[in-house]
Amino acid sequence: MTNYFFRIVANGVELDTFTDEEVLVSNNSTGLFDIDAIPSDFTRTVVLPGSKKNNAFFQHAYDIDIDTPFLFQESEKVECYIDISGYLLVQGYLQLNTVSVVNNKVESYDVTLYGSLSNFSRDLQTNFLTDIAGLSDYNHTASYTNIEASWAGNLFGGNIVYPLADYGRGYFYQSSALPGQYGIDTSPGTLNVKDFKPSIRVKAVVDKIFEEFGYTYTSSFFNQPMWDNIYMLCDSSKQYAEFDGVDLETYGKVKISPTSGSTTDLVLSAGTYSQLEFDTIESDPSFAMDSGSIYNQPQSSRLRGNIKLNFTISGSNTGTVPYPRFYLQMYDTNDTSAENVELEEINKYIRETYSQLDKTGEKTYTLEETWYYGKQEAAPYQFKLKYDNVGTTPNYTVTIAKDGNTESYIEVTDVQEAADYRIMEIPRNMPFGENGITCLDFIKGLQKKFNLIITPSRKNVNQFEIETFNTWYKSGDTKDLTQFIKMDKPLKVIPANTLAVNELEFTDTLGKDYLARNFDDLNNRTYGASIYKDTTNQFSQGKINVMPIFASSPLRYIEGTGGTQTGGGGTGYAHSITYNNSYSTICNDGRFIGVAYTNTASALAYGQVLYWDSNLTQPLRYYGLVRDNSNGNVFYVDTSTGQIQATVGNC
Repeated sequence: MTNYFFRIVANGVELDTFTDEEVLVSNNSTGLFDIDAIPSDFTRTVVLPGSKKNNAFFQHAYDIDIDTPFLFQESEKVECYIDISGYLLVQGYLQLNTVSVVNNKVESYDVTLYGSLSNFSRDLQTNFLTDIAGLSDYNHTASYTNIEASWAGNLFGGNIVYPLADYGRGYFYQSSALPGQYGIDTSPGTLNVKDFKPSIRVKAVVDKIFEEFGYTYTSSFFNQPMWDNIYMLCDSSKQYAEFDGVDLETYGKVKISPTSGSTTDLVLSAGTYSQLEFDTIESDPSFAMDSGSIYNQPQSSRLRGNIKLNFTISGSNTGTVPYPRFYLQMYDTNDTSAENVELEEINKYIRETYSQLDKTGEKTYTLEETWYYGKQEAAPYQFKLKYDNVGTTPNYTVTIAKDGNTESYIEVTDVQEAADYRIMEIPRNMPFGENGITCLDFIKGLQKKFNLIITPSRKNVNQFEIETFNTWYKSGDTKDLTQFIKMDKPLKVIPANTLAVNELEFTDTLGKDYLARNFDDLNNRTYGASIYKDTTNQFSQGKINVMPIFASSPLRYIEGTGGTQTGGGGTGYAHSITYNNSYSTICNDGRFIGVAYTNTASALAYGQVLYWDSNLTQPLRYYGLVRDNSNGNVFYVDTSTGQIQATVGNC
């Protein structure tokens, strides 16, 4: 074996070594693919002599007093490198562990040599993605303006983009909505600032991780244009993004109902609003309710919620049967202003039910629907209810929660502008998972996902070279290491083909979302998995699963995408109509005068479809006749589709 020597150079000083000191080098290619695996990089403990040169070095670097050598700054790390006969073996750090003293004289220094990759791994292992302070450079105001700017690449040069993604609300367009539902293309169902979460370019995160811990890197791989379009979602696993001082999961949300067992019935008077004194607070996580069933709206915002009413209509009517039409009111107790909304779905059901009757008695209903209020100021509000009579002179009463019934409730489900103009903190919203995602896990995930090799630079301290395996392999040179091999020791050679595996599976981690889980159940494999089997090597055996921490999921089609105006996607045109099932009364019966909508402003005609709502989603069903009040023309109507049929006459 040819003689060779090794050198340890720290802070530019070549340290003295014992003549019999050996640095054994063991490595294999598997360590290249996992930066925290052993042996991923060089880590060795070495004993150095207490020579004059070494004493001077350690006195300076570790503040050692030769008279009291046991006191030193043990946490200090000093840059160093090791070469063997002129070949650079490793670049990294030296750390002093212990000082051995004999007869009050330093005999030796016990030190550990760390390769820079090992040190890099330790730094990244103890910090989460949410700890990367440099990501705060991308903090910004949450607003429609910034969301729209991101779509044009104008938010931090395209490093931040807000995608259209459903985080649990259940997006759909109005053309596929059920009665009482509002699609994202309607005002009540519109997407708000809080429904969006930012995504950040993956390369920007990689850059900030290296910058955070004082490292740099070179990489032709990360300089490819494709990285301009690879983003990661800033998703902390909640439905909404996180903001300082507010929890959007609960902000302003309440649910109240009548007191259990109460015998006080709320009897409504026609045309007069009465407060819904629901004293049982079923849910109020943000403490928005006050005594007296007062709801304190926390900020100026549009509101959305649900109401469920158990009500009894009592009385005896025959012939042309009248019925109630309900309205909900939010009454500002500060300035006595009020906002009113019609309970359209409840009213529609009552209207359609009573149109089929010629007499009534006592009947109890339990009906519910979603309500929506336009922008209201922060204030204390009472929820009030009234009904107006439709038809002939009424001979009935309406009672809410009769006999102590507790099925009714009213709830606020959405303070829609809760996130507007708050500060979006990117570090706070980085993915965290269940126990935190470390920076090391993130870099390892990229390493596995793209088959990357991460190696310390041979030229610059704290710099790494990151390339794909193929690029790294092709850039290498052939070196003769015979002189460094102890030929007098037993050597063992293992044929490479016996190390080959029979099956190689590349797959992402199974996501926790419904779409990913459903795909796995139906197909018995994770979405995006690729499996390769070796059919040529009869000695191959076993299986390797290459699985980064990232999860993939199929895209979901938003119901109603591409809907046309006649299918329910557009704004309809209003028409004054009379609707009934009897031609003998449709010309003079004013009970069933109302407004219907079509996709054209012209007078009603054969083939048009009549809708109850301006979004053209709820066809006028159950009525066989309709009169166009603008010209008196009467038409047959398909009772299941609302489509106008033949002309009957004119009145």
